[in-house]
Amino acid sequence: MKVREGLMLFLLFIILLVPPIIVIIAEVSQDNSYSDIKKYPLAKNSGPIRFHLIGDFGDLEAPKTNNSEPVELVSQTMENQAKQRPISFIISAGDNVYPHSASNFDQTLFKLMYKTFDIQQLKGKPWFAVLGNHDCVVDSEFEINADELYPMWNMPTHYYNFSINIGNEKLVGLTFLDGCILLGNDQKKIDEQYQWLKQVLSDQENDSNTIWKIVTVHMPMWSPGEYHGDNEVLKLYLYPILFQYNVDLVLTGHEHLMAHYVSLNVNGKPQTYEPLPSQNYSCTSDEIVFYNDASDWIQGEAMHEVVQGAGGRELYKVCPEKVTSMADLLYAWSNYGFTEIYVDTEKIHIYYFVAGNELPSYTVRIFTSS
Repeated sequence: MKVREGLMLFLLFIILLVPPIIVIIAEVSQDNSYSDIKKYPLAKNSGPIRFHLIGDFGDLEAPKTNNSEPVELVSQTMENQAKQRPISFIISAGDNVYPHSASNFDQTLFKLMYKTFDIQQLKGKPWFAVLGNHDCVVDSEFEINADELYPMWNMPTHYYNFSINIGNEKLVGLTFLDGCILLGNDQKKIDEQYQWLKQVLSDQENDSNTIWKIVTVHMPMWSPGEYHGDNEVLKLYLYPILFQYNVDLVLTGHEHLMAHYVSLNVNGKPQTYEPLPSQNYSCTSDEIVFYNDASDWIQGEAMHEVVQGAGGRELYKVCPEKVTSMADLLYAWSNYGFTEIYVDTEKIHIYYFVAGNELPSYTVRIFTSS
């Protein structure tokens, strides 16, 4: 009897497993746009880059907005903007799949890659992703191995880096971290990743051709969100490393909203650690803009942090007073959207787009001092 039950379960597993495999193979084999996608496909790049940042988007069961899944509204806005300004790739700040899964044949990831983002201007664009806390709950390895089925997917290991030539042999260094490890309980793995990060950033700092440094990690150091707020562990241990090696831009998600922080460089010294006070904060779903609708900076004046967790999961309210002296909040909005980032040898432009809008809701520009 037990043998028969075991056989029935095995057959059921095969029945459920085979269709998505066949569909994926058919998708890839019938569409030539996937054939040229390789890991690090930007190795031959020699000019400015433009890419989209999205986070916390892997939820196809979030409450609908205007009769559409929020992530579909975001992807369509990404498509519309990419028609005007073509992009080179997409970065995911994590929480790529909800609910928790441990299968390469996850139906959510399949629908996202081959339906939601399988539209003209985004189709075939390489993705560079990091793991979020929801990606790590069961087994994070399936996303690392997902490129076997999704050729646009790039996550070669838990943390990785590469550089892109943006013109005149000048480089932007891109570094991707595993926040699950950094906030986990395995001290050996934590130390190993921090040592690796120091070496990567040191190499970039000592390379005169590397003029921009961008780091992606799921959890933000600073956040105005009602649900999470600042991450004290990363403020204590990650921030000093990023400051030491003059990182220009940190890309994050986790908090389901959009926000921009600057942590000022005062006379070459890092900000003193200050924990976020534990108190009741007033929170809102309205747009929060301090100063102006655009903000201009000179490279080295501040470290910039983008919080982009508004890709599709249910939104969190913004608490504008949820700040410390370590970083200033320039902009925040509890609304679905994404961030567009342009990089060349003289500047970085950061645009925050709300789903459905044609114009950016906020812009930050960083210029080299030369």
